[in-house]
This record gives sequence, structure tokens and C-alpha cells, in this order.
Amino acid sequence: MELFKKELFEHLKDNYKSLDDKLNNKMTTAVTDKEYEEVQRLLNITEQINSLITETDELKEKTKTLLKEIENDQESYVKDSDEFYSVSDHQDTKNITWQEKEGNVRFEVRNENEMITSNVVPVPLFKQIVNRALGIIDSHKYVKISDVLKVLENEIKTESNYKKTPRVPVMVVFKILVHENLLKQYAEKSQKYILNSDRTHILEWLEQLKGEKNK
Repeated sequence: MELFKKELFEHLKDNYKSLDDKLNNKMTTAVTDKEYEEVQRLLNITEQINSLITETDELKEKTKTLLKEIENDQESYVKDSDEFYSVSDHQDTKNITWQEKEGNVRFEVRNENEMITSNVVPVPLFKQIVNRALGIIDSHKYVKISDVLKVLENEIKTESNYKKTPRVPVMVVFKILVHENLLKQYAEKSQKYILNSDRTHILEWLEQLKGEKNK
């Protein structure tokens, strides 16, 4: 997760150094003109600039450390972009992988630029989404992501990290179900999903997800 680019820090340092060079030129002129008060003033400023350069290096290292901790600790990384997810709804499921680990279902999708986006859904919430989807299919013969979201939005915000993007876990579950040939889209580009397997088989498959964390 590259929230900051090291080039930004280098660019800031270059600006400080450029300013320092200009001040040094002014200082040379002031020395020649024997303007000693001006020389002292410029010296004070260059000292501050050198301190800022040092602080910039320190800030860069602190930022790298912080981002590494975020990568290690964060349960999920969600790219908060409606455009991204509207496109991903119809992404070919052959580009996805998933696994159950530590009480969560981890879903990864690789886009055409080879960038991998990872999302994590707690197993209990995963099962809740599947069961709700099956219930809606029983009533209407099909289900849409928005149908499940209307019912479970509060639970998703409470039980996962997707406070601002509650639609994402539902999308993830649907993509996995399609990947496993349990659901299929009613038609190409359709928002409707229908069963692609026996309901009992889906429930048996779902039961295999234990949702257990290592102790």
C-alpha cells in the first residue's frame, strides 16, 4: 500500500537545497559588502533549512515504518473508489483467488495492470451474506448485490472494517460464489444473480468454512 512515494520527500529536500543555494549566494554578496548583520540573519535561516532537511529524512523513515506496520496489522485494504468497484462487478472471476485463514475469507483480484487488490471478510459475516442471498433467491428467483446490502448494511459496518464501503464485502462474496460455480449472472453484464448449483450443495460448501482462529 503505497500511500506515500519516496519521491515526494526527495522533491521537498531538493526544494530546501535550492533555497539554501540561493541564500548562500546572497550571503557571499553580503560578506563582500561587509553587511555582517545580514550575514548572520542568512546564517540563521540556512541552519533552519538544514534542520528541515534532516527532519525530512527522519519523517520519510518514520513514514516507511508506519506504513509497514499498517501493512502487517490491517485486516483489509479497501480502495475507496466507486468507479473501481463498479468495474470490478463484472470482472472475470478467473483473475481472483481466495482462501480461509484466521477466521476470515481473504479475497484477491488481479486487474489488467497486474495490480492485486485484497479484501478480507470475517467468516461469520461471509456466511450471513450467503444465507441472506439464498433467502432472497428463494423469494424472487434471483438476487442483486444491492438487495443484500439493503438488509445487511448495518451489520457489515458493525462487523467488518468496511465502514465507508459496505457494498464491497457483498461483492466479494458474490464473486467467490461465481468463481466456485455456485452462483451465476442471469445474463452478461446483468446485476442479477441466480443459482448455478443445488441449494443444499451451497449450504454444505458453506458449512466447510469454520471461521476458527488459531489460538
